[in-house]
Amino acid sequence: METITDLIKGVSVPRMVKIREVFDDTHIPVNMIADMVNAELSREALGGQVKPGMRIAITCGSRGMSNNAVMAKAIVDFVKSKGAEPYIVPAMGSHGGATAEGQLQILKDYGITEEAMGCPIKSSMDTVQIGLSGVRHQPVFMDKNASEADGIILFNRIKPHTSFRGPYESGLMKMMAIGLGKQKGAESIHHQSPAIMHELIEEYGRTFIDNVPIIRKEMESFLRVMLYIKKPKRILELGTAVGYSAILMSECIDEDGKITTIENYEKRIVEAKKNIELSGKGQIIELLEGDATEVMKTLPSQQFDFVFMDAAKAQYIYFLPEVLRLMKKGAVLITDNVLQEGDLIESRFVVERRDRTIHKRMREYLEVVKNHEELETSIVPIGDGITISVKK
Repeated sequence: METITDLIKGVSVPRMVKIREVFDDTHIPVNMIADMVNAELSREALGGQVKPGMRIAITCGSRGMSNNAVMAKAIVDFVKSKGAEPYIVPAMGSHGGATAEGQLQILKDYGITEEAMGCPIKSSMDTVQIGLSGVRHQPVFMDKNASEADGIILFNRIKPHTSFRGPYESGLMKMMAIGLGKQKGAESIHHQSPAIMHELIEEYGRTFIDNVPIIRKEMESFLRVMLYIKKPKRILELGTAVGYSAILMSECIDEDGKITTIENYEKRIVEAKKNIELSGKGQIIELLEGDATEVMKTLPSQQFDFVFMDAAKAQYIYFLPEVLRLMKKGAVLITDNVLQEGDLIESRFVVERRDRTIHKRMREYLEVVKNHEELETSIVPIGDGITISVKK
């Protein structure tokens, strides 16, 4: 204290006034938390995606939050109620000493154990590469156990970050980019400039979203309706992903129908083959590997009466000539994700620089399909926007 006294000697101390701040105490009572979690997950857009028999990974992070274990258990119970098989994966980057055991201990300290949750906790530092980041083309990694799930429920708090500002700070996007990336993913981001952290979180997070694509619920319903109306015998799909949409379409056509689906990404191909085999639809679904443009050139003309295009968005304009060659007269072409969450109506100068190429090419694609002499096309604003085209 003598040192401090000497430092402030001669310093005029202003008059101090005591202030009491009262913070907003609005909260959900603890005994209602599980019911609230269940109610939110029961919304069709969320819970409707969870099907019986699916393996669902539930992420749990390293950041403390009130009633962490209560909410995690509620998510586990909801997944079980849907007839699916839940398991928890630590999604905390390199925390816990960058070891599987250390991350298990963090969860245990929060009361999240296999016994308390009633489901397995799969902790590992092993990762798989799911793609390249959209702007800097860096490898993006994902927890291996999570990558083997049929679906992932991200569970995390959302709040401002203490070190940077951006559209996504601490929350679900960061949990994907860093948390699910484990040590390898965390290092990949943290080795880059802290000044661009806000850009990296979104860039890597969107790579997760783009590389594990599952069609939206409203699109699923629409696709089913179109298939029942059209009753196609031969379907072409561009962009198999993990096989979800091909399996869905196989449930809506006769047993003598055939689906040809094309995928270029090796990791997805492995998962798709496994899912198609488990579905028992292998006799209907044929998976062709390779670049769609090149694969389509090997197929006979005018054989498909239904085409579903949900692949690399910037390539739609280049896929179209071959798609038209393969379509029969009267065939239907459905193209997914054409409105880019509303960005397509904006000037290219308003759109983020990294998104301008896909913005330009998607506008070109819409211009072509709307005015093509062989097509009658309508744009429908469901999901992220689709086009329905009929070959005249």
